[in-house]
Amino acid sequence: MRVAFVTGGFPSKENPMHGIFNYRAVKGIKEFVDIEVFRIRMWRPFVSFKNSYELDDIKVHEFFIPLPPYTKYSLKLQVLLIKYFGWQLIKNDIKSFDIIHSVGASVSGIASAYWAQMTDVHHVTQVIGSDLIFQLPRLKNLPFVKGWTRWVHGVSCNTNFLKNLFQKNFPDVPNVEAIYRGTDLETFTPEGPGLDEILSLNGTRFLFVGGFPNYPDIPYGDNLKGGRTILKAWEIVDSEVENSTSPPVFIIGGPSSDTPEIRKWKNSLKHPDRVKILGKINPLDMPNLYRSVNVLLLPSLSEGMPNAAVEASASGVPVFGSKVDGVPELIKNGYNGLLIPPGIPEEWAKAILTYYDKLDLLKAMGRNAREFVEKKFDARNFPIRMVRLYRKALEVKL
Repeated sequence: MRVAFVTGGFPSKENPMHGIFNYRAVKGIKEFVDIEVFRIRMWRPFVSFKNSYELDDIKVHEFFIPLPPYTKYSLKLQVLLIKYFGWQLIKNDIKSFDIIHSVGASVSGIASAYWAQMTDVHHVTQVIGSDLIFQLPRLKNLPFVKGWTRWVHGVSCNTNFLKNLFQKNFPDVPNVEAIYRGTDLETFTPEGPGLDEILSLNGTRFLFVGGFPNYPDIPYGDNLKGGRTILKAWEIVDSEVENSTSPPVFIIGGPSSDTPEIRKWKNSLKHPDRVKILGKINPLDMPNLYRSVNVLLLPSLSEGMPNAAVEASASGVPVFGSKVDGVPELIKNGYNGLLIPPGIPEEWAKAILTYYDKLDLLKAMGRNAREFVEKKFDARNFPIRMVRLYRKALEVKL
């Protein structure tokens, strides 16, 4: 079986951590089938439209497409250009494959459905979260998008929530399954070193790594990951806790988390020494970072299945997460973490104030989190289930 893995994100020599989750998926799938990566990139002057390279014995074909700047108005044009311009670049390469596996059921999925139709190749799309929740509703009724699911023969959804939502919106698509991407249980483990700069902080350490990303085509502005919510919550916590042998400590990381605005916010607090700003975090440091904290805060307003929450749980760290979308499939309230209403700072402050001085309870939740992930989120299961889905998709009559 030959699989063409179509994605916009994959590591390269100049950016070895970009699309690292796709890299891990391909490495696992490659143990069972012949798989090559077709990476969609934005064209820039003086760059060829096509390029190929190898990364750890994985063949990667890059296709550079003239795309507009990323704004809330550019999504439709992106689909058009990738679908039709991309076809001219990819058509001679992709027709020899048995399966197209597109990552993201909106842009890549719609384009790959067209390529599958043009080549009589079967197609499986992978639903991530924002593609189905935010993007497809804006695209599915457009003339050049209608009927795209006729050329979708299998669907891998990151959560049961996404599976149910996809089936509700596209009831005629066969072989729709929830397949957890999972995490590497040998990399993310409770045993191992931490980060000295975090371990030296005195108190119960609460980590937020969502940052303040602002995607133009997704609602909520830069509060998609709940950053604004958790800042307001921490203001309440900061004013409530005075003298304590183990005060709550707030560690902030992720996109746009080390800015003059955030530093000004920190300095406005009564206890600025209880806040540490990490800024952008090297993914290679994440295992040690998780092992250095007591709780991961996940106040997102929307999530498919957050990688950080799975990784932290595997590291023996309880997650306080928003009760949205697929998050309750990972967090069992009071057992391996807490489920908290999204977007309400007072509720998040209440959770932090209730548990910051209960380290024994947090440690018990962390042990339960590790056991739960071992049972349901082992990354080694992902490629096995994906290959089974490929085989089911190949049985669908074209």
